Amino acid sequence: MQPDVPIWEQMRVIVPTALTITALSYTGYTAIGAGLGKLAMGAVLNVWFRRIMATCFIIYGIALGATGRAT
Repeated sequence: MQPDVPIWEQMRVIVPTALTITALSYTGYTAIGAGLGKLAMGAVLNVWFRRIMATCFIIYGIALGATGRAT
């Protein structure tokens, strides 16, 4: 930002630049998420992966229950 330049002249450059960067960022995150989603769906169908994850959740639940807050 330059104090000697009118704000609207500066906004003509700043707004499209910010919108472009934001759109590219969201597009990138969406592409990464879609790719990881496909990989995850393949892994979810794996029996051993599901068993390991179930065990982790059971252990997590037990640990979470054991750390209950006394009032």
